[in-house]
Amino acid sequence: TIVPSRGQYNIDDVNEVHYNIADGNISFDADTACIIPVITTDELSASMENNVLMNMREFKYRAYRRSDGSISAGFSSQDFMYRGIDGEKMFDDEDLYCQVVLTEDTNEDGTMDWQDGANALKTIIKDKINGGDIMADSFIHVGYNFASGAQQPFLKVADNMKRLSNLIDGFDQILVLKGYANEGHDSGHSDYDDINHRAGDAEDMQKAAEIMQGINSIMGIHINHSESYPEAKMYND
Repeated sequence: TIVPSRGQYNIDDVNEVHYNIADGNISFDADTACIIPVITTDELSASMENNVLMNMREFKYRAYRRSDGSISAGFSSQDFMYRGIDGEKMFDDEDLYCQVVLTEDTNEDGTMDWQDGANALKTIIKDKINGGDIMADSFIHVGYNFASGAQQPFLKVADNMKRLSNLIDGFDQILVLKGYANEGHDSGHSDYDDINHRAGDAEDMQKAAEIMQGINSIMGIHINHSESYPEAKMYND
């Protein structure tokens, strides 16, 4: 039995799906992306963890038919991305990993199911969720620019965060800037250094970052690392 937890692309929806491999309802022809895989038999349950930088699509799975006609299925990691915006490596080759955990009945209920694999997974990811402590202790929100609209200019976002900081007594904030580049969200990828002119250019973005530092806040950017568009200067690189 396979129980992958998967997110739907461009939809804020994460759900569990349950498959019995023998039923043949998993695709034989194309990979299906997922976040957390759990595979369970009558005796064992397994799960996996990696450091693939592809949010909500860290793993993929597909069914295949064995020579005796029976059906099996397998999980694998998505492509590892280990170079940053400047082309330099963020990880050494030996730091890229995929870890598999295998277990028996972890909750001692006499039944092997996805819960056993999930319990085992917790033992290997407890200290590996980067920034998890910061996420738990911060108010998180998004500044969104889309389709040349500059709906959330950099300095407007920073000013709103200052007001919110006063309201919540300086509680930490995390801002994710979507559409920080080119004409907004998912425009001009992958020219990551083409800062959104309509939203204030690099100068205002830098000022906004400095303002946020003064109110216990940090800023991150959303990038599209799995697509590239023809209008981007680097499209043919």
